[in-house]
Amino acid sequence: MTPATFMLIGLQCLDKLRSDPDLLLQSVDQIQFRKSNTEIKVVIDPEYTKYPGATETVTRECLMEQVLSRLAAFVSEDQEYPAEVTTLWKRHATNTRHATNTRHATDTVATMDLLGLGEENALTTLDTIETELRAAYEKLNPKPGNHWRGVCRPRVGLDQNHQVSVVQEFQGELCEECRPRQFLNLQPPKRIKSIMEDTASAPSILPSAGTRRTWRDVMNQAEERVCADARAKNVKVFRLPIHLTWTVWKGGYIPTMERTFNDQLKNGYLVQLHDLLEIYRLTNEQCDSLVRQLREHLDRISKYHLGGENCCIGSYAQVYLTLDTQRYRIFGAPRNKLRVALTPTCMKAASRKQARDVTNEFINKLRVDSDYSRKDVLHALAPNLFK
Repeated sequence: MTPATFMLIGLQCLDKLRSDPDLLLQSVDQIQFRKSNTEIKVVIDPEYTKYPGATETVTRECLMEQVLSRLAAFVSEDQEYPAEVTTLWKRHATNTRHATNTRHATDTVATMDLLGLGEENALTTLDTIETELRAAYEKLNPKPGNHWRGVCRPRVGLDQNHQVSVVQEFQGELCEECRPRQFLNLQPPKRIKSIMEDTASAPSILPSAGTRRTWRDVMNQAEERVCADARAKNVKVFRLPIHLTWTVWKGGYIPTMERTFNDQLKNGYLVQLHDLLEIYRLTNEQCDSLVRQLREHLDRISKYHLGGENCCIGSYAQVYLTLDTQRYRIFGAPRNKLRVALTPTCMKAASRKQARDVTNEFINKLRVDSDYSRKDVLHALAPNLFK
């Protein structure tokens, strides 16, 4: 999230605590947003007992400091912000001994020692916290919509013209990321590209040190990740011929598969599935389409590849997506579609049952990460915790 988002959420949390003297804020998961609201308006779940709590008596002020430290660990560096703002969120981000890996941590027991507050900060009041936040926030002039950078995960599917697009879920004003638009390519929006590059996984297709990767480079890196995930799942790996990793849509013609993949990389028509899900959710229909394609690929491998029985998909590192266009239509504009492309390194189970279990586990994870089942409330950190 942006520093502005961090301070805005913090100030709203303080307002909630002031208005309800019995309210305790013990966990960042208590901080929630209404899904239908495009503005940042905090809702705090009062049922704090559902979340990890303290074993010692800790003041509301200390608990608030802990939550701010948790939130600050999700703030992205931004040189455009004033020094006062940067100093404040960085101080909060390093306020606990466990802040170095907070992105992957769960809430832990809050104690005075754990918070690193000591006697000097034990008398911290809500007034003091608010004064610091408000003084820094007043240094800002946030651009409209900039709060949502790295927070929204708009939903992707097909529009009425059968074009891969960000689809509109709500009526009313929408931020820049959530406004309906057709995909010209699969490159991340410029406003959040830096965040994507900072968190990209090893087999990502994103540029590394300014050097564009070839399809073979990407597949070599993906192979390492697939092999590691296969060992963790106690399955083997084998090599697929490239013609079984992808099929062109609607009878198109491709001269050579590898050259096609390199062209797609160059033009931004190819992305790792995990990278796409870092910044987008999927409509139910789009998710169903990908699941159907995954199963069709496995059927083809089992049928046409010697030794392809019991093949399975159990890792994001195995799955890439292409933006494939059906250009040769007699009537109407060209349509496009997200098509699954597998890595040549494929998992192989010891039995049909194990292969089915590994694949079903991955598909269930894909559905969860795509937000397949709709929810009424969005958790404040849900997009940031997606891994």
